[in-house]
Amino acid sequence: ASKVVIASGYPTDDFKPLRRRFARCDGYVVLTPELPAGVRREMTPDGLILRDTASPDHWLHWIGNRVLFSGADQASLPERARERATVQRTGQLMYELSVLRPAISGVMPEYAWDVAYSRTIDGVPYFGPHRNYPHHYFALGAGPGGLGLSFVAARIILRHYQGEPDKG
Repeated sequence: ASKVVIASGYPTDDFKPLRRRFARCDGYVVLTPELPAGVRREMTPDGLILRDTASPDHWLHWIGNRVLFSGADQASLPERARERATVQRTGQLMYELSVLRPAISGVMPEYAWDVAYSRTIDGVPYFGPHRNYPHHYFALGAGPGGLGLSFVAARIILRHYQGEPDKG
């Protein structure tokens, strides 16, 4: 192949020199049980995805009559501490959700889990070529917004591949 695309959350072993620009993180997610109509009326409208700018940030999204809420990110922990951290951080998430939307106070999550990801040190994802790897294009370090940013990464990489970069 004349070009290779590396789309990953974190640089693989083949690209260890790039790792100093990335930090591994753990994020946490809770999914509530189906909420009664009275609680749903006092929550964020179900057609919105809400993201706050706190540090760490939070994402709130409706899935049917359930709320998916994520946040409480921190530096990646060793495997032995993950289970305890998940219990503590998802409990914290439910508390933070009840502060944002008091109507949900007292609701316990039906599901809770952790999510490993990486982000760049400066918070700006790395999309495109790298001078030390002339035949490679990278889509790395998009953080919690990785799925949404994958479209942007694909467009940037395609423009570089076609030789038509667009500063816009």
